[in-house]
Amino acid sequence: MFEVLVLVERKCECCGAALSDDDVMKIILEDGSCEVFPFSKCPECFKKELSKKAHR
Repeated sequence: MFEVLVLVERKCECCGAALSDDDVMKIILEDGSCEVFPFSKCPECFKKELSKKAHR
């Protein structure tokens, strides 16, 4: 049986920039498996948000 993958173009929720497959957070679990969480913001907006939080 084949699984069909539907590619959806993801965009940054702040500026609308296109997000790639590399814009994800990968977490390696103790058993060696990997969980992948897609970011909702581009790297630039993510950095700006972290910078604002650090200055509070």
